[in-house]
Amino acid sequence: MRKQIYIAGPFFNPAQIKIIDEIETVFRSANVHGPSAFSPRLANPTAEGTKITSELAKKIFWENVESIRECDALIAVLDYAFPVGQRLMLSKRSPEGFVGLDPLNLPDSGTVWEMGMAFALDKPIFIYQQNESQKQNIMLTQCVDGVIQGKEALWLFLKDGTIGDYSTKNLKKWKGEYE
Repeated sequence: MRKQIYIAGPFFNPAQIKIIDEIETVFRSANVHGPSAFSPRLANPTAEGTKITSELAKKIFWENVESIRECDALIAVLDYAFPVGQRLMLSKRSPEGFVGLDPLNLPDSGTVWEMGMAFALDKPIFIYQQNESQKQNIMLTQCVDGVIQGKEALWLFLKDGTIGDYSTKNLKKWKGEYE
């Protein structure tokens, strides 16, 4: 039976959609015998401006929960892309006062929840990362089985069509900084 990987990541602005679309494209171009992808973005399409009713929210939630239960692994996008020209900055202070600003990494709360569910179900979890210098929370980095650094690494990860012996995938462990 063909394996399935759940793609967890935000898709609320064009920059985020671009990252998720790149991942979906890599899945389509990888070996046809490789794992398939479940993308909530494609499974639960809502037109921009669509009002999410409580009924629709419940339907999307339970479909995604069931898809996480059924998946063989999860890839989480933690690079929270802001729209062009926007950034969230954290003020650095010392006893003497203001020191400067640091970019703040704020992973999508839904992605973090999906990672937690996958971890509780003992599913392999991988971080898909484009920004190698981005700091991550310890709880997120310690629950993952590897880091996939960009599209080329994802394609190599998928191309042989197996999920199981991840040690043969030559994936990195988290080596970045922690928040």
